[in-house]
Amino acid sequence: MKAKRFLLMLALLIGALAGTQAETVVTYYVDLNGKTQRVTATVLTSETTTLTSGWYVVDTYLRHYSRVRVAAGANVNLILTDYSKLQGYDRQ
Repeated sequence: MKAKRFLLMLALLIGALAGTQAETVVTYYVDLNGKTQRVTATVLTSETTTLTSGWYVVDTYLRHYSRVRVAAGANVNLILTDYSKLQGYDRQ
């Protein structure tokens, strides 16, 4: 049984993933036409500090306490899976 995946697309700016090697997974989302699409996405974690162009997925409850930066020109696609949650906090 496949869970529905929803897409939250963000057009942002280019950078690089910092830190350790990021995990990638195959995941699904429902596009604007209601069709299920399959993509390989990088799992967003609390360690992620910079995003490049590509697909990212949040598949759990994630609290992020630092800024996530995206450099100029990046096209970032963010998928929030069923029952996932993303909260961002600014420590300033």
